[in-house]
Amino acid sequence: MSYPNRESKNFPALQKAETFARESKKHIFSLPPPEKKSRRVGETVGFKMGSGQYQARVTEIRSADHLYLQTSDAQKVLSEIEKLISSTDLETVPKDWQAKERDFVFCRFSQDNNWYRARVIRYEKGLYHVSYVDFGNEEKVKHSALRPMPKSDSSRLPHQANEAFLAYVRIPREASLAMNYVTDFCLEKDLLVNHEYTIGRRIYVTIYDSTGKFSLNADLIRNGMAFVSTNEYLTTGEHKGTYEKPLQELQKQQDEAKKEKLNLWKNGDIYDEDEDEE
Repeated sequence: MSYPNRESKNFPALQKAETFARESKKHIFSLPPPEKKSRRVGETVGFKMGSGQYQARVTEIRSADHLYLQTSDAQKVLSEIEKLISSTDLETVPKDWQAKERDFVFCRFSQDNNWYRARVIRYEKGLYHVSYVDFGNEEKVKHSALRPMPKSDSSRLPHQANEAFLAYVRIPREASLAMNYVTDFCLEKDLLVNHEYTIGRRIYVTIYDSTGKFSLNADLIRNGMAFVSTNEYLTTGEHKGTYEKPLQELQKQQDEAKKEKLNLWKNGDIYDEDEDEE
């Protein structure tokens, strides 16, 4: 589920939907709360923040280490998009118009019946699988929920959902604890984000709380919910020296989690070194 900025006119409806899911204990909210390692006030866990830091909010969590972010200036663009959508005739589907794969369209989100920019991923069994390009979430809709996007400023404005992956960590196959922790750490929170490195087209980040004192990445490792990455990009070749220090600092946090037998380590050191690493 995605969440617009608090100032968006659609935020209350989506916030209400999340509250209902939490109270009903649906989907990820049905997971038990993870065991958390307490932290001293003012204690900084993990490595220091880099220079590429920016304010952001998480709008979609695909998995424990795969998220979509909106930067702090997104609201200005979203407000402009809302104005453009409101000035577009969305009452009827144009005659003979059919949405095609990869088309950019306006799509009516099923949870609040408001219109957003989206891209058609594929058509399957009478439904269109779409991705909301400003929030990162996806859903399947009928053709009646789609409208053509005019070739105007609305299509040229940059997409506000920034795909990102957590840096320096790897998530185990059984990731329910990590998913629950990430959800509690991120959703509806003002965050600080640091771009650490890029592999291929994937951007890897460290996510901090609003104070900059605690990082999600380090917390996952310190609480025994994730492993320190062994990706060769970080540990060999020309990049080895660049990432050696943050990896060493996170390894110390992992060693502490092992010592205290937290979560993944409750049965001791039973994991293969390279398990689940891409």
